[in-house]
Amino acid sequence: MARNGFHLRFAVGTANGPRSSVWRVRSYKSDVYIAPRDIMGSMKVSLHRDGNCFFKLTEQGHERASGCEKIPAIKWTRPRPDRLDASVALFITFPAEGLAPGDPVVETRPIIWLPAPAPGEAMKVGFFFLAGVPKGYAVRLGGEERELGYYHLDNGDALVVAARIIPYDVTGPFADLLEAKGFTAKVVVPGGAREPKQGEAMRGIFYGDPPASGAFELVNMVLRRAQ
Repeated sequence: MARNGFHLRFAVGTANGPRSSVWRVRSYKSDVYIAPRDIMGSMKVSLHRDGNCFFKLTEQGHERASGCEKIPAIKWTRPRPDRLDASVALFITFPAEGLAPGDPVVETRPIIWLPAPAPGEAMKVGFFFLAGVPKGYAVRLGGEERELGYYHLDNGDALVVAARIIPYDVTGPFADLLEAKGFTAKVVVPGGAREPKQGEAMRGIFYGDPPASGAFELVNMVLRRAQ
């Protein structure tokens, strides 16, 4: 893919402490591609200019996934933004209980490190689209969102990536709680196709059913540790 357009990397936590995966966001023309850096060859999210959005595991992702059957790509449609309101296509949620130490982070591009939420909270990152914003102008979202990136797409829309802390009470086994909420567990071994080292964290992606229209939600967390 050509290296042009919008580039953003972000993570929750610290490089030397408990953290999430590092997520990479890139635009190509007016399409936006999102994936966790450590397993980017295994899964991806794409948000397209026509409003169609996709989440899928690649062939490599299906080979590395633990405890799941092969699944087709999930498709949903984000509403067309207007001049008065933004449309949101995707949320990625990072619960405090889902952070864990990982391998050293080595990146050639800067990473935006978001603070780790307190227990019972989560960092929620949203991908918002706005229409009719002239180039050279910026739009700020209301509320307590922290803006991570702002970019004018080729089709005239603007993309805003923003984050905020939300309450996220966790009681009992975390995986069981998410499954009870309708999310499905998908576990991908980090660090390529190798087997996990003893005691290494296995990072999981949870997701629910796609909405008829609106935002799709992923939950990024450490499901368990290999013994």
